Amino acid sequence: MKIVEQPGQAWERICLYGPPKVGKTTLATSLPWGSYWGERALYVAYDAGVRKGASEQEIASATSSALKSVLDENQNRLVVVAPVGEPNWMEEAVAIARTDWRKTYPEIKTIIVDPLTELARRILREYSDSGVFSDKHAVQVGKRDAGSWHTSPMEGDYGATQNTIAFLHEHLWTQPLHLIVVFHEDVADSDSGSDGMVGGPQTVGKKAIRWVPAKYDTVLYMQRQQVSQDKSVIVVNTQQRGIWRAGVRNGNPEFKLPAQIPLSRNPVEFWKQLVSEPAERIVK
Repeated sequence: MKIVEQPGQAWERICLYGPPKVGKTTLATSLPWGSYWGERALYVAYDAGVRKGASEQEIASATSSALKSVLDENQNRLVVVAPVGEPNWMEEAVAIARTDWRKTYPEIKTIIVDPLTELARRILREYSDSGVFSDKHAVQVGKRDAGSWHTSPMEGDYGATQNTIAFLHEHLWTQPLHLIVVFHEDVADSDSGSDGMVGGPQTVGKKAIRWVPAKYDTVLYMQRQQVSQDKSVIVVNTQQRGIWRAGVRNGNPEFKLPAQIPLSRNPVEFWKQLVSEPAERIVK
């Protein structure tokens, strides 16, 4: 047991999720740069689509593609990490989560993981191909020498992947940095739990849809709403909306945040509304 008389910095722990093409990456990388969020952010681009053994040219091309959704004025604010799955996706992800990034980049105060859903899929495929976590015979198709060989994930592979994602969160929480983790969306039906149908961040399987949001202080759900036949607007839900989980934990009873916030083309104002920056909260 240890008595903590002077708690340290309360870092932001943010889960951001939603359907494809609603601007999750644009929002996550449009921070109000400065003393609170930092002058730059570490951007872990799991959506870059880099394959094992890729050349430097392939990695650069894939990373450029992943940055298409980042506004031009924010691209030079990012220190981009392009994971390549070496020695394997689990070990590389843990190494990234454990690295002391501020030692090399002291101007960084935020790490953005985009999207964790893609990492989970890659780890699932890796576990499935190894067969180490499944007690059932996996279906194997394709040819190894042609690059088409792969296996169908079994129950044990899904369970192992979810445990790995939970384990990875423990390491991400040790970073003395603000953390924004991006996910795709998914739905768990009533057969997967006792509280009916639930929508939330996607990893693999359905059980994580319930436990992942509980790990974060802030859970934001993005969606596109049709205003008229020819016009739609992107909104961020800060409170539960239907089956979709969302919420903001804040110790200030005077803190009032709209349940739904529409985004402008440059969503930096959203972050200013979400997180006030009084002097005592500025990170040294």
